[in-house]
Amino acid sequence: MTKKITSVLLAVMLLLSCFAATAGAALVVRTVTYHAGEDNEITKVAFAYTDGTVYIDSYPYFGSSYLTRDNYAFAGWSDEENGKVVYFGGEEVALDGSIDLYAVWTPVALEDSEIFFFNNSKRYFTGGEDGKYRLNDEHKAMLEKNIFKTFGPTPVPGIALGAVLATYPQWNWQGSCYGISTVTALQHYGFIDIKGLQDAESLYDMLNDDELISVINYYQANAATSWLCENKAVANTPNSYAASMKDMFESVKSGKIVMYTYYKGAAFVTAGHTVLFTGAYEAADGSHVLVTYNSNRPSRYTNGIKNDRFVLSADFKTMTDDNGVTAGDANWTDTFEQFKSFDINGKGSASSWYNTFFAHIANAFARFFAALGNLFHK
Repeated sequence: MTKKITSVLLAVMLLLSCFAATAGAALVVRTVTYHAGEDNEITKVAFAYTDGTVYIDSYPYFGSSYLTRDNYAFAGWSDEENGKVVYFGGEEVALDGSIDLYAVWTPVALEDSEIFFFNNSKRYFTGGEDGKYRLNDEHKAMLEKNIFKTFGPTPVPGIALGAVLATYPQWNWQGSCYGISTVTALQHYGFIDIKGLQDAESLYDMLNDDELISVINYYQANAATSWLCENKAVANTPNSYAASMKDMFESVKSGKIVMYTYYKGAAFVTAGHTVLFTGAYEAADGSHVLVTYNSNRPSRYTNGIKNDRFVLSADFKTMTDDNGVTAGDANWTDTFEQFKSFDINGKGSASSWYNTFFAHIANAFARFFAALGNLFHK
């Protein structure tokens, strides 16, 4: 901020203050200085009436455009350097005097180019008069082969589930959010090469042609096994839910991508949706915020701000989505190895799913006995 600009601002402030006094209005002047990092700073004169209420900017806006940082999401504003988010932006707050605000940026594990440009719309993933899911014959055959290879030989979960999954193309779902999320994560971790279908440099460059839609729908079929493939399933009961959500938040904060499937109430009975969590931070009010790639609105991830967010309460007992809906039952995963069993090229082994699933069971028992031990040692 140059001395010249500062002088102009002060002159404007003085002029308007005099005008307010002349007009008999109880107008007061506040200044808010926004520090967005990378030597970007701007002082704004904010005018308010007697309560000193001012509007906090929603995003760092400098000059003629928003300030963004590659592989970071703007989380909000802190009232101290390197502090936690105090203002998310868009609030009206009462100030006693001038204030300095500092941008809080949080790293994300998924780059803009690693998501699809198109959204999760029924018109892409179903077709024809019957409205069935669009899979080509090759992918249908591979789906059935992998289903029975993984679930058919044993009663865990049994041949019945395999038979149900084989009817997947007949199901009357509305989109392919699970398929989009799965494909995005598997591409990120190098388990599949979807970009190779079109020799594309990134997922964002890919066109939603019949071949790509068929691949996404192939992995959408795994939604029926989400409580198994997303190996960290949890019913919405206060204690188990809170412990699981805390683990999930810490996993995202450590730099992992988490695929999260949630329902408005009970699993498979109420409406559900799947998203990817790519970044995490804590706010000063104790809440825990998750930066989200939501396939319903990909542009909100690629806008430089990444302003789709899910919020966990301070005690981790409730999760609220970006529409303000409190999530019910949920399941999630931060290990995608189990999806190798369903490799679309038939290269995966059923052991990938079994190894991951039973490792999760063993870890669950270990956590249970550890908690039991802590209880008796209190």
